Amino acid sequence: MRFIFRNFPMFARTCILAFMLSASATSVAQSAAPPPVEHFFRNATASDVALSPSGRYLATVSSVGKRDGIVVIDLESMKGEVAAGYNDADVQGMEWVNDERLVFWLTDKQSGWGEQRGSGLFAVNRDGKDRRMLAPTRDWGARVWRHPSFEQVLCDGSDDILVTAGERDEKSRDAYRLNTKTGRKTILTFENPGYARSYIFDKEGIPRAAVGGDAGGQMQFYYTRDKADDKWTEVFRRNAVLGEPGWSPIAFDYDGTLYVSQNFNSDTTGLYKFDWATKKRGEKLAAHPRYDIRGGLVFDRVTRSLAGIRAQLDKPQTVWLDAKWTSWQTAIDGALPGTVNILSRSDGKRVLITSYSDRTPSSWYLFEPTTGKLERIASSRPWIEPAKMAAQRFLRFKARDGMEIPAYVTTPANGEGKNLPLVVLIHGGPNVRGETWGWQSQAQFLASRGYVVLQIDFRGSTGYGWKHYRAGWKQWGLSMQDDITDGALHLVSEGIVDKNRMCLMGGSYGGYATLQGLVREPELFKCGINMVGVSDLILMHDVTWSDFAGSEGAMAGLRTRMGDPEKDREQLIKTSPARNAEKIKAPVMIVHGAEDRRVPIIHATTMREALQKAGNEPEWIVYDDEAHGLGLEANKYDLYARVEKFLAKHIGK
Repeated sequence: MRFIFRNFPMFARTCILAFMLSASATSVAQSAAPPPVEHFFRNATASDVALSPSGRYLATVSSVGKRDGIVVIDLESMKGEVAAGYNDADVQGMEWVNDERLVFWLTDKQSGWGEQRGSGLFAVNRDGKDRRMLAPTRDWGARVWRHPSFEQVLCDGSDDILVTAGERDEKSRDAYRLNTKTGRKTILTFENPGYARSYIFDKEGIPRAAVGGDAGGQMQFYYTRDKADDKWTEVFRRNAVLGEPGWSPIAFDYDGTLYVSQNFNSDTTGLYKFDWATKKRGEKLAAHPRYDIRGGLVFDRVTRSLAGIRAQLDKPQTVWLDAKWTSWQTAIDGALPGTVNILSRSDGKRVLITSYSDRTPSSWYLFEPTTGKLERIASSRPWIEPAKMAAQRFLRFKARDGMEIPAYVTTPANGEGKNLPLVVLIHGGPNVRGETWGWQSQAQFLASRGYVVLQIDFRGSTGYGWKHYRAGWKQWGLSMQDDITDGALHLVSEGIVDKNRMCLMGGSYGGYATLQGLVREPELFKCGINMVGVSDLILMHDVTWSDFAGSEGAMAGLRTRMGDPEKDREQLIKTSPARNAEKIKAPVMIVHGAEDRRVPIIHATTMREALQKAGNEPEWIVYDDEAHGLGLEANKYDLYARVEKFLAKHIGK
């Protein structure tokens, strides 16, 4: 196989060439200095790449002037043109409808998250003509059920896509076939199963599986139907709030096989075929004893068959069911060693590869199986030098009660590897798969400043089976917190970390765990950085202006997984940092967005006042134009420059 660079249009390779020239001129002068803050938190120059159905055209979401737009390259003539670009908005993502037309949605990278508007839905020809707004933009926080949601393209050569919208009933959604040229919709679910939330379409574009619920959002109902004009049949129901084991429809194969994810009679979730005769789980397709597999099906549009299964284990992995795809993967992995290489294709002529590693942000390549050519076409962050980045490894450690806890450790590239300062970077959620293997801006920034970075999927996190997830219920500030402390002490026992130089840092739930860690271990952790974090668990129930306060299902889930404000009130008070601020001895940084609706700023002000009353004045940072996180580059640069100084002062050398 040959690895070559082809002469792509100038706007598709300028960033790569500019980086190569500047790096050669400055590498000696900058060898002793870490990369600047901006290197880690600058917006990517390319964020999405897709082949057209025939494989002739390549679309990229990349820089068009001062904004992100869509650039389309004809891979036969090597000519490119701008398909979409705006002066006041950025293209966030796109999909090909057919070889002539794309559908896309917007964001605004030049405003904070507090000012962001919703994505809308638009369509355009690859030459930039015949642009149409299919759905208007809206406020992110508004629950506009009438707004159409893009589901998938049909891949049948038409100008149509599949969408869902609640036009007939705000509490339930219907499926529609939407023409991207005329904007006209055809309803596909005139007989709605009731309180429908989502649909799974077969390869002909017919919705044949559906997920619904009750009015309060606590129960989930699952439906199927054999044909488009059949009535919906309820095949399963479960209490979603209580997290009862269940199944979910994932995708249809070309032969009509429905694949579902299930965790009946097993700790982890696996993939199975649905038995249409019994309306129950059928033959097992894939499962893993330690990780959940809930999707990741790769279908080959040329052979019209299931080609492979992708799974998020300690690293992303793909198991191919097709010998041809297996041979391609082997060849690509040999040419691009040390990276995760994700293969996809539209026709049989070209294969698109998304490639990344712990040291390297995403890049995209084209591979031609008939010629063996492999060529890089775009890089998300071409200014990043992998040699200056830090390695990330996966580990499992035992918590104090014997439970195994998964985690990732990033070690400074130029560190000695012994007795280093530590930042425990705690994920939000908390009931999510918080950590994965790959290049991450926060972890790499901290490692570049000499800190070991520990990222823990503590109990309550998803992706590692039912027991791991269920063990976190009503354990905010208790065993979930123990996992964080035990992970830090594990690295101390390995000799990697200096026990006297450890700090906690995180956002949302991670901000809460940062504060609670300082309450629980006032002598162990030397500082804490709380970003948009919860400070009072009673407030989580009492605040009526959060974005989930009006949802009966969300509040029921909060009572189940965090704690009931009446039945568990004593526990919630004991595990609320703002109610125990006098126990915190370490310096604290509080960062919040004034427009935050997920964790309203009252959590930050309450914590600040409690610390002040205890004689511990926190470092206080509020961004007026931000919400639950930071969207504006300038705000990210400002924050992490402050973080660098804060950490250097309290746990630096």
